[in-house]
Amino acid sequence: MIIAAFIVEVPLSKNALLYTFPQMIVMIPLAVCIYSFITYMPKWIIEKRLGENRARVFFLTLVWFIVSILAFITNSRIIS
Repeated sequence: MIIAAFIVEVPLSKNALLYTFPQMIVMIPLAVCIYSFITYMPKWIIEKRLGENRARVFFLTLVWFIVSILAFITNSRIIS
């Protein structure tokens, strides 16, 4: 998952936040959280293990929600 995320984010989408030094300290863990959300949430739903992973589900959902809102605010300022 981490290798696939790197391939998608760095060479294909040229996400500079993941390979410039000061920003990468924060952005790499956030990217891992987002890709973990995408990878593990369907797995836990299918295996009916959401209850066992309640804290992880809450944390990954919270990170995904906050990053989504910040991306929307940033993109809406660029467009306006």
